[in-house]
Amino acid sequence: MTATGPATGGMQMEWNDMYVSNMYGISVEDAALLRSWVKDLMFEQVVGLLLNFQYGAGPLTTQSITNWLYGWSDPVLTGLYGSANSWVSLETNATYYGSGGLSTGDYSVYEETTSATGGTPGMRVSEGYVDAETGDIYGMGSDMPWRSAAAEDATFGLLTAHVGNDFTDQTDAIGGIVPDVDESQKVNLVGYALAETEVVGNIEFKGIPMVHHRVALDPTANQIQAKLVGSGTVVDVLPGALPVYFESNVDIYVEEITGIAMYGKSMSTFHLDLRGPGMMNPTINEDTVPVFEIHTSSEISNEDADEFVAAVLDNQGVLYWTDFGTAAEGSSDDLADFLAVALYLVAIYLVIVGARGMQRPEED
Repeated sequence: MTATGPATGGMQMEWNDMYVSNMYGISVEDAALLRSWVKDLMFEQVVGLLLNFQYGAGPLTTQSITNWLYGWSDPVLTGLYGSANSWVSLETNATYYGSGGLSTGDYSVYEETTSATGGTPGMRVSEGYVDAETGDIYGMGSDMPWRSAAAEDATFGLLTAHVGNDFTDQTDAIGGIVPDVDESQKVNLVGYALAETEVVGNIEFKGIPMVHHRVALDPTANQIQAKLVGSGTVVDVLPGALPVYFESNVDIYVEEITGIAMYGKSMSTFHLDLRGPGMMNPTINEDTVPVFEIHTSSEISNEDADEFVAAVLDNQGVLYWTDFGTAAEGSSDDLADFLAVALYLVAIYLVIVGARGMQRPEED
């Protein structure tokens, strides 16, 4: 708070009876009564009944997961702002599900490295937005868009503290290839959070030596209300507006030579704080309940694993040529094996000839 109102860099004030007393020029006792009237009577009893009566809304809504994630029309918003402005969603899609093609507005786009740049392909460079109407790209930067400097300014500098971490720069977040398999790597967890992997150690998967990377994201340090609300105002950091905490547990197996991720599995959990407005810093699974879980997995197929072993792993070392006829389909590996055999035989022959040539003078 500053002399002219809320602003970045202002003093954070505790909203208590004394603060309300000074704000309205009333006694502390009257301030306590006013706060109780607003909180306990109006919001706890009157507002809910009024919304039910005026807009036909209810305290609970039951609908499909697809609606929750990708779009539903809120009757209160319909009454206040009209049908076109009543649609909301927890995830981003090109249009709101069930809206008949109503656009969700601008959407995010990112830039990543390619093999043409000479570095490791798939590394995140920057991210921004595409104007849904014109197709113009804007706001590109190294931070996740919902954690950008502009988003921080829009919340008067409160966003980082509200989320619980200052990890916003996604530069060099890995894609499908890891530049150094033995070092911790930065990963982007579907736009909700960033994390550094823990190198667990070596592991063999489908006959291929790999390095196991793991992520265990602490939900208490990853409050994602600002991403879900996305108003670009102080509402994004209003405690208890949509108190969802993001947890993710990820396992990645990376092949030692190529750096290619050949196995990945994740379980992401969205925890909702049930304690109500104004509450922060919950104890997970005591003050919260899991409301969504997303499970994803991907791995190299058995056939591709066999071909990789034949084409890469079996062609290492001095005796790489001994795997006649087992190369990957369409490769020239078999020809290389026979050429290698020919070279070995020629070399042996030359050694024998040389040895005989050295022995003849002694025999004479």
